[in-house]
Amino acid sequence: MKEKHIKPGTKVGLKLTAAERKLILDALRCLDQEYEQVVRDTPSGKPIQLTLDDWDDFGGFLAAEANHTPDKKLQKKLEGIFQKIQGVLDTYTDEEPELKVFEPGDDDAAGDLGSVDWVLGLAAKLQASREKTTGQAQTYPLELTKPEKELLLEHTRLPKSLQERFSAAADGPQTFDLGLLELMEAAFALSRVLKSKGGREQETLLSIAAKVTAGLTTVLKAFDSKDRPKKKTAKPRAATSKGAVYQLKISINGIEPPVWRRIQTKDCSLDRLHELIQLTMGWEFSHLYAFEVGREHYSLEPDLGDKHSQRAKLSRLFAQGRRQFTYVYDFGDNWEHLVEIEQELPAERNVRYPRCIEGARACPPEDSGGAWEYAHFLEVIRNPKHEEHDDILEWVGGSFDPEAFDLNEVNEALKETGR
Repeated sequence: MKEKHIKPGTKVGLKLTAAERKLILDALRCLDQEYEQVVRDTPSGKPIQLTLDDWDDFGGFLAAEANHTPDKKLQKKLEGIFQKIQGVLDTYTDEEPELKVFEPGDDDAAGDLGSVDWVLGLAAKLQASREKTTGQAQTYPLELTKPEKELLLEHTRLPKSLQERFSAAADGPQTFDLGLLELMEAAFALSRVLKSKGGREQETLLSIAAKVTAGLTTVLKAFDSKDRPKKKTAKPRAATSKGAVYQLKISINGIEPPVWRRIQTKDCSLDRLHELIQLTMGWEFSHLYAFEVGREHYSLEPDLGDKHSQRAKLSRLFAQGRRQFTYVYDFGDNWEHLVEIEQELPAERNVRYPRCIEGARACPPEDSGGAWEYAHFLEVIRNPKHEEHDDILEWVGGSFDPEAFDLNEVNEALKETGR
């Protein structure tokens, strides 16, 4: 079945029977309080309204409970509700279709008119939405010289509206305020002719293409910063024993004696876990990261992850029996961390999570070259006679104690995250 596309953040309704609602409230010991409140507040007979991300999260709680209950009848009922939620996730999507990216002059770009029309249609909708929301168009001042205008009019198939604007312009350099749709139309027109031209004509067309590209970048950034929904500030919650806590051990691979931390956290996304690892280990958020869970890769960067790390939850991994996976930080130095989900525990009353409960040894310095180079680094700083000793010590700030670990300092850093 083809997925229906909805805007990110749109709520989707799912009807649950009174018995199913009661079962959720009574049986899900780890259910997030916000979801519990939504279930309670939704009138009987009305669909429960949640975003796709929330439904995916909600399903994770159901799967975790179904996976652990010894009651087979309860398990079957929970699985039935889970299938309903899965039906919602299979029916809708809030992810944009993947676009084929064309290089300037690519023959396929000229021929694949369906893709071009789809992109131009999307651009028109975005531009109209911006004008309706703000009351003004988002434009970019594209400056063209007389030779550039003449070349565009002579060699490209511009839309009639752009042809008329460029033709009516006065001699000499002229600035045209172009919107997103017009910039994209100009970009596609240029892409169709660049490969067939040479010499000075191609150089001029490339110069125009660079200006158009700069305009597209500027306009799209403005759209993104203004249209992205603001994150809701979570209301502080009273200390409660309700909900599951996951105990994890994180160790850096390839270092002996090992550098490791043991933490406890309530259910969270892998992107949030990335933050916790950075803070507890002592990294500085200076590089990209990815999680490797079996054959699946999770990241915030589409080129690095098959799946989005903000949508993958610890509870879901635990329910699937995933007890170990890898966290990779800094693809140059390639710091691999073994993450072990040791156990699921009930939250303790009046305990603030996340927290670090144990650990050993200092985190290697950023950009120190990975596990193999770190061994050399330690060898150098321990040997005052080594020719690199003074330079390395100066680079690291004058001193470095590989055995240093301050549990209180780590927990203070976790408190500052405000979550």
